Amino acid sequence: MVGLSRYAVHMEEKEKDLVHSKRKALINKILSELSVEHRDLYYLPTVEISALVQERVASGKLSKEDTELLNGLSIQDIQVLMSHHDQKGQV
Repeated sequence: MVGLSRYAVHMEEKEKDLVHSKRKALINKILSELSVEHRDLYYLPTVEISALVQERVASGKLSKEDTELLNGLSIQDIQVLMSHHDQKGQV
């Protein structure tokens, strides 16, 4: 039983890592799109950039799967995912 429990915990961690990686990749894709639309994106505070990402998610321009992946993330969650120093599995 203990082995099965460890396996379940391991699989849950792998799932969290996968979701984290997918979210981060999708946010990077959205940032690339936003940088074309907003030439000054680089100079904006991260809180404003995160709000733009959140607006994109709410806009209905993403696929259903992508929207579900990012729906419900706060601006702070998005900031963490944009960070180079995020903590694995935090969001």
